[in-house]
Amino acid sequence: MAPPEKWGFVMLNPDQQRTVLKAIKSGPLPLQTMAAWNACISFIAYDRDGEVMANRTQIAEAADLAPRHTSTALSRLVDIGVLTRVARGRFKVNPYVAWSGPLHKREIAAMEQEPVRPKLRVVEGGKPEPVVDHDPLLVLAPRVVEFLRTADDATRERWARRAGEIEIVKGQPAVEDLNDIPRWAYRVAEEMVEEGLISGEGT
Repeated sequence: MAPPEKWGFVMLNPDQQRTVLKAIKSGPLPLQTMAAWNACISFIAYDRDGEVMANRTQIAEAADLAPRHTSTALSRLVDIGVLTRVARGRFKVNPYVAWSGPLHKREIAAMEQEPVRPKLRVVEGGKPEPVVDHDPLLVLAPRVVEFLRTADDATRERWARRAGEIEIVKGQPAVEDLNDIPRWAYRVAEEMVEEGLISGEGT
């Protein structure tokens, strides 16, 4: 039976949730990403195949985040594997992590997904060191730098201000030298992908 209208019923896999928490903590903007994840959980509708029934603005309001921070957090959750982007601004939750609905439908949905897993990094001596996730911003940064070096001054200033906002949130000094693009460009990499300015595919 579906739960009462004002009481959501979302099942969380404890092991997967712990893995997700570690992945969020290890990446950029962990507090904002955690807030966005909790907001997404609250919007998982019963028996809708794990779809998050909210747009970016609704998630931002529920998480008490700026829309730009919300975009970065949602992209981070996609990189971790806890969310799948099904359309622009629309997401589904990984059925191995959370679910709201009949269990037999969760099993069907899980056939097309994989659990969120810690990744391994080879260190000196060949002993694998478990890590939760890589930083996707470092992959995107070279294309951001290339884009910004050919952009006009107004565009660079706009993104430098945005990078400064992110650095202040992270407790780091704000951007001062606009020409030092490699130092600050990666802060806004995911948002540039979200706006379609650069591609998020490949390296």
